[in-house]
Amino acid sequence: MAWVKRNLYFVITVAVGLGLTGFCGYLVYSAMNANAEASTAYATAKSGLEEMQKSTPYPSKENIEAAEKDAVRVKAFLAEFKKPFSGFPSPPKVDDRQFNDYLQHSIAQFGLEATNSGVSLPPDFAFGFSQQIGGKLNFASECIPPWMQELEEIKAILHIFCKAKINYLEQIKRPSASPDDLGPDIIQFQTNVAPWGVTSPYMVTFRAFSAEIANVLSGIAASSNCLIIKAVYVSPSRVPLPPINDQSDQAPAPPPVRFIPRPQQRNVDPNDPIMQQENSMRREREMRMERRPPIQPPPDAAPVPAGPTPPETILRETPLFVTIYIDVVKLKSDAPPAAAPAKPTRTPTPGTR
Repeated sequence: MAWVKRNLYFVITVAVGLGLTGFCGYLVYSAMNANAEASTAYATAKSGLEEMQKSTPYPSKENIEAAEKDAVRVKAFLAEFKKPFSGFPSPPKVDDRQFNDYLQHSIAQFGLEATNSGVSLPPDFAFGFSQQIGGKLNFASECIPPWMQELEEIKAILHIFCKAKINYLEQIKRPSASPDDLGPDIIQFQTNVAPWGVTSPYMVTFRAFSAEIANVLSGIAASSNCLIIKAVYVSPSRVPLPPINDQSDQAPAPPPVRFIPRPQQRNVDPNDPIMQQENSMRREREMRMERRPPIQPPPDAAPVPAGPTPPETILRETPLFVTIYIDVVKLKSDAPPAAAPAKPTRTPTPGTR
């Protein structure tokens, strides 16, 4: 200790030197590690460049421009491909009372569209919601969003059938929204939820002729929404179509019959000279007509051609009973869900708890 006290400055110098030496050694070790990592990255980049130079096609400027054009063309194709898969409008969020009003209003609009298009409906037709429109006011909260979405899908399907001018809409069946959603309007198939989207099955039964059926199929194929026909069953309709009350097709009413009163007959005296003269003149005309020879046609006259014969009906079309199964496909959006808004923090006021 005495030596340290006598050589205190020397000891401090040696300690500082050892610390600086250790720090320099740490810097050297860190530089060596960074150099090794840089060497590894350089070797990787070099090998990747060599592979690119040896690849076919060669990554020249022309090939890069061609690849960029291909990328633009692929994006345009994807945009065109997604058009038939356009989504349905987002229904509003409603509660029990609002859903009841919205359902009544939607069914009234559906019936008005069908009537304006000349499509006949059964009495009190509910378009798949007969169990919900029967005066019930309380609904399960988890069923209301699926029902609102089904109303949008039924609206799109009904628009196609009304545009096709079918004669009579028998029934629409929709998928069940919950285990308690039962009734004659529920289809036996369930909604299929996949990672790429949702598929909802529907069944539509109607009566129409072959031209209207073709219009329905072409309308589904040209729809902006993704509607897939799974099956079509056609059979002769055993029930006649309801009469159409169209004033333009009815025959015009006959004119009213006018009754003309007959003149009163007067008492005729057979010894009246005027009456005797009229009778003699009438007898002379009758005798002259009897003595006149009948008119004969000339011998060289051409025969009079007969009038055109009416067309003969060979095939008479009858109404058909059609059952069609449709899958409504809805793709899931690629956009990330919107973040929930942050709750505002409340700054306490001085003097309050």
